[in-house]
Amino acid sequence: MTGELLFFAYWNVESLKRSGILFELKQFMRLRKIQILFLSETKCSENTYFSEEFCIFLSGGTSRDEKHGVGIIIHRDLLPNLLAVRAISPEIILLQLKITGGHLTLFGVYTTDMTLTCDKIFSINYMRCT
Repeated sequence: MTGELLFFAYWNVESLKRSGILFELKQFMRLRKIQILFLSETKCSENTYFSEEFCIFLSGGTSRDEKHGVGIIIHRDLLPNLLAVRAISPEIILLQLKITGGHLTLFGVYTTDMTLTCDKIFSINYMRCT
């Protein structure tokens, strides 16, 4: 990516199993020209889906343990710049993109523990990311 703006957002979906929610999310992305949408509380197991316009990556544990979950919806135009999408845990997902001069790493994080700081999340999970 050279000289381009990157638009991304974060949405607590409170379950991707609700009727029409994926359509609503894709419409939101189209209307606002968002290329990356981080999701929390997907309540889905780990999986990957591809459509004509978007790719959906989910991190949510096993099908028996679908309490929380995070995910990312990425516009297909970004796929040539995609280096990695990693499910670190059911609450953390990593996205790496190739940009001019290096790499951009973004984390999608969901926590119900309000005392859990970003420093704690990073130090706990950094070793699993590398």
